[in-house]
Amino acid sequence: MGHIVHLNKPMGHLLHLNKPMGYILHLNKPMGHLLHLNKPMGYILHLNKPMGHLLHLNKPMRHLLHFNKPMGHLIHLNKPMGHILHLNKPMGHILHLNKPMGHILHLNKPMGHILHLNKPMGHILHLNKPMGHILH
Repeated sequence: MGHIVHLNKPMGHLLHLNKPMGYILHLNKPMGHLLHLNKPMGYILHLNKPMGHLLHLNKPMRHLLHFNKPMGHLIHLNKPMGHILHLNKPMGHILHLNKPMGHILHLNKPMGHILHLNKPMGHILHLNKPMGHILH
């Protein structure tokens, strides 16, 4: 469906019409960025980062999806110290940064499990057991 180049913007911007609601490519940013309009409040893809990252504007305090990681990862900034969701794991895992040494919640287990990294060799809390159990 073509695209529109707005020339009255610094370096203009591109509005792609063949996307659902289209997206805007701002050319006056370093390497530009994409603002997708078909997301609630859209998101920004920064192209001047290694492989870019997504800044979702519709999340409380937003979160970052870094594309230069294998399958990227999500950093949620609205958590205390945020947390990292690695997308290159089966169903990903969450590394909570506000714990001493953090902990990993594996989402690809039935109800997941928690690996506490601040224990000697850590321990696993299986959440899919009645009341869970701890494997030291």
